[in-house]
Amino acid sequence: MHLSTYYSSYTHTETTVLSSACRVRQQPANSIAASAQFDYTEHDGAYMTDKIHYQPVRAAFFLLGMLLCCLFQERVYAAPLFREAQAIKVHDGDTVTLLISGKMVKTRLIGIDAPEMGQRPWGRQAKERLIDILNHTDWTVSVETDVVKQDKYGRFLVYLWTKQKELINERMVLEGQAVLFTIPPNVKYAGRFRQAERLARQEKKGVWGAKGLKENPARYRDKHPRK
Repeated sequence: MHLSTYYSSYTHTETTVLSSACRVRQQPANSIAASAQFDYTEHDGAYMTDKIHYQPVRAAFFLLGMLLCCLFQERVYAAPLFREAQAIKVHDGDTVTLLISGKMVKTRLIGIDAPEMGQRPWGRQAKERLIDILNHTDWTVSVETDVVKQDKYGRFLVYLWTKQKELINERMVLEGQAVLFTIPPNVKYAGRFRQAERLARQEKKGVWGAKGLKENPARYRDKHPRK
């Protein structure tokens, strides 16, 4: 089944960051990847009132945790990390080793998912396109982080900006070299990435073309787990 057909049968997760609550509820599989199936939602008011009435201690801890979560998120977004780095090696279309403050750091681009190298020819093309973008910025980038700093593999999660102030993550999606991959709470540019993918699909760019990617990267990884 072609990737465009697969995506048409599902509804993209609409990610909305609520200022009044920092709660995440997992949904059934209906989005780009199993690890991205989240929806920010408000709880029913009457239900919450009952819980607070009969379980005051639990309610107090819940409200305190919610407040700390919101304060932490506000602090991180108010002062994101921007640091200049030198790109050293491109592993694939969404993974780059950077030299930051004299240390070699393997990073994963936030919010996007490029085809795996085994997904020929798209994995190779995504990698080559990322190399080309870095060539045009002299392999010098600015690094920005989000709420969660590392993934389960120990890679640092980053947004990369060129010297021309272009967001590389977004560019890869816009050109159809990667697809949307939203995992809260790292959703700072989720709206921009969603719009970029919408345009790429409309214009049938890259993996969205007539002979494009037949299987999304997340599903491919499920079938070919890392050793």
